[in-house]
Amino acid sequence: MTTFLYGGYFARDVVDYADSAHGPGGARGLTVLSLNTMYWFRANSKVGGCRARDSPGLAQLAWMRYQLRRAHERNRDVLLLGHVLPSRDNYRATCYHGYARTVTQVVPPPAASTPNWPLPQVRAQLFGHSNVDVWGFVGHEAAWLATPDPLGNGTASAQDKRLWWEREVDDEDGRMGELIRTVWSARRAPAAGAALDERPWEAMEDDPPVRFVARRDGSLWPVAVSPANTTAVQPVKRLPSDFLDDLLGEFKRVVAQESHNPRLSVATVSPSVIPTYYPGFRVFHYLRARAPRGPWRHLPRGTPLDYDVYWADLPKLNRAHADATAFFTRLYRCSAVYGLPDLSIDSYLEWARKLVVSKSLRKRFRSLTFLDSV
Repeated sequence: MTTFLYGGYFARDVVDYADSAHGPGGARGLTVLSLNTMYWFRANSKVGGCRARDSPGLAQLAWMRYQLRRAHERNRDVLLLGHVLPSRDNYRATCYHGYARTVTQVVPPPAASTPNWPLPQVRAQLFGHSNVDVWGFVGHEAAWLATPDPLGNGTASAQDKRLWWEREVDDEDGRMGELIRTVWSARRAPAAGAALDERPWEAMEDDPPVRFVARRDGSLWPVAVSPANTTAVQPVKRLPSDFLDDLLGEFKRVVAQESHNPRLSVATVSPSVIPTYYPGFRVFHYLRARAPRGPWRHLPRGTPLDYDVYWADLPKLNRAHADATAFFTRLYRCSAVYGLPDLSIDSYLEWARKLVVSKSLRKRFRSLTFLDSV
């Protein structure tokens, strides 16, 4: 409760596996991190970016890293839940950079100081906000993320490529260490003023203004601009067709440039019950027991396998005056439409390849994005 009162985000253990069938390390479990994406959202004018030491958005990134470390120590994997999909369009530049670094585990602590790395797996990233049924890659900007920080935060040394706040989380030192001791790991509320002496949100416009420059491959990359040019930086309003064109273009670039990339991950958007388009929701199916044989034998427990999308066909319901108990019906099952064996990163890459080469599948994908029809 202390962490929720501090920042509106929290962690909960949701699944515990009672046996050791998972393999080395014994039983595992799943922990949900519920994120407050409003701290990172470009459209939220009440907060700045994730660069200043007292930024609430940066504090949440540090909390994520702390929770991933705790999950590793407790032999657990992680599901991320939030409202706004992580992307360069949606998040402020420094916040997206920090999010993508954290969830794709780009820069772990030095191996000498932290044995038995890497961090636990982020099994799924589930978001909403956009009222559509879609997904996108996170971490495909490997050339950008591999740098210490393209916007200038820097690191301590060539050997230690962590950012200053990553070091503070790992070492439980400085401001982030104080937050760990007084808020994130405490069972009581912090004393008045302790670790909470942040500036008013309106004063936190610390994210450097950026413009997005197209590279030769067509991808967009953030480049800081001088304060004199800040008036030229305007939010981009996208129409649904523009959004899908950009997304499919991103899939094409990832397929062309990425073989299996351990840094690559996927974030999904579920349709909304109170929507811009049709009401809908997803029901996910995930691997609960390790399969010794069959198509899922190589997958760890907690891996999403499939999902069903349910929708309310409003025109049909209005014509038929249907009973409320039949309001939502299943629109489609992902595996049946796209022919995927599971929802691992390899399957998402195969999904992207299918969309790149098949015009008919792209048409169906566009239609299902807005829950139109199968």
